Amino acid sequence: MKNWPWLSLLLAIVHTVAGVAVLIVSSWFIAACAVASVNFNYMLPAVVIRGLALLRIASGYGQMWLGHRDLLARTGLLRLQLFQRLQNQRMDERSWLVEALANHTETIASLWISWVAQQSSAVIMLALGLGCSLWLGLQGAYGFVLLAVVWLGLTVYTLRRGIQMASLQAGCEREFRFDSEHFFSASSLWHILLIREGGDDRLRRAPSAQPLWQAKQAQQFTAERAVWLLVGASFIALLWVMAAADEGVLGRPQALIIPLLLLSAPEWLSRALSTLPEYNRFQRSRNTLQQLTLVDCPPIDAPPLTHSLSLEQFAARDYPSQSLACESLTATLPACGIVQISGSSGSGKSSLLKALAGHIPSRGKRRVDGIQLAGGLVRQWGYGEQTPIVLQGTLRANLVVGDSRLSDHRMIQVLEQLGLAYLNDLDVWLGTGGRQLSGGEQKRIALARLLLSDKTVWLLDEPFEALDKEALGLVVAALNAAAQDHLIVLATHVFPEQLEVVQRIALD
Repeated sequence: MKNWPWLSLLLAIVHTVAGVAVLIVSSWFIAACAVASVNFNYMLPAVVIRGLALLRIASGYGQMWLGHRDLLARTGLLRLQLFQRLQNQRMDERSWLVEALANHTETIASLWISWVAQQSSAVIMLALGLGCSLWLGLQGAYGFVLLAVVWLGLTVYTLRRGIQMASLQAGCEREFRFDSEHFFSASSLWHILLIREGGDDRLRRAPSAQPLWQAKQAQQFTAERAVWLLVGASFIALLWVMAAADEGVLGRPQALIIPLLLLSAPEWLSRALSTLPEYNRFQRSRNTLQQLTLVDCPPIDAPPLTHSLSLEQFAARDYPSQSLACESLTATLPACGIVQISGSSGSGKSSLLKALAGHIPSRGKRRVDGIQLAGGLVRQWGYGEQTPIVLQGTLRANLVVGDSRLSDHRMIQVLEQLGLAYLNDLDVWLGTGGRQLSGGEQKRIALARLLLSDKTVWLLDEPFEALDKEALGLVVAALNAAAQDHLIVLATHVFPEQLEVVQRIALD
């Protein structure tokens, strides 16, 4: 993969050279036909032009194929490196993790085909035009010098201006994503925010993307303005060359080469200018990935839980999503059975479960059979999120999550236990482009992962939400059965009568 971008760049240069060569030979051929004698060999120039055209087409397709192959490979490598960084660390804002994986890695990987190849083509075009005019002794070399100076000046200005605007855009984008994430997480309260205006209901304080789009349009406008200035400079150079030409060039077919090159220059050079925002995006994406705010979350091993799990002044610490400060908890939990944690919204139930699992920092002490655990993510404990994650993959991939030792029979057996027997095709695709799961189905898929795992302690956040009566009964039965040899700590607003709770903790 190390040589792919260079091979792609080489093909892009061949593509440019072939295109300029076609233009040079064609312009000479057009002029030569006007003054040529009867015995002029028309076949040879036509064959050369066709050969150069085929070379340009082949190199163009080759460059695109190799460039996109390098793009995919490089994107995968960058995402793998990001995963490695996140192995023992985490990001508090999931939206920024998605942004880092989706946009930033792809932007960095696409630099070669979106920016480097375009700039190389512009330099090659200017060098060929200047070299051709000097080699053939044509009047007009100064036109290419003027054009090169203008292009270089516009490139520097656009880059500097774009970097300033990119900083503004990054701030607008971060603010919009932060506001959107919290706005949509409070969707259950939207009815409170409705106001009536002009006979229609609309949401008050809804996040607006207008500042973000304005910042993006400002960058694009700067690049477009540079392109128009370049077009004007090329026409000025053309008029200058034509005005300075003497009568000696009128009978020379080669004299047509310079005007045609200057006329086509804006097309070659404008692509380089219009892709400058891509370079700004590359710089911003690279800086963002380098400066990701990550919190250490080292994995630790806990001894087998045989007697009790004791908590002493234990609580989540410095977690930004907490709406209220989590009160410290001192309690002793049994080795097996269901422990129910209750409390009003904002009392810290979810934060407590995350701190117990080690997903977020904590204060206080947690002891397993009297042995104090260090801070970190406990490998033997499983945490079930309030909003379960469904991977865009097969049902089997969502159940095993990296443990390929599970048999299909065991997976189907667990699905039947949770009332998901109709999902009997383990190869069905879930998520985008496949089967969409309801909220209750997602909850039960997440619980099935724990049933199929070897976790000894289960920490479940609102496991009964979005379940109908039948599904609720099956989930309660599965939890009651698992509690015979597991400690299950669950935070919930729903209190099923059949749930065999051995201990209740109220955080209010």
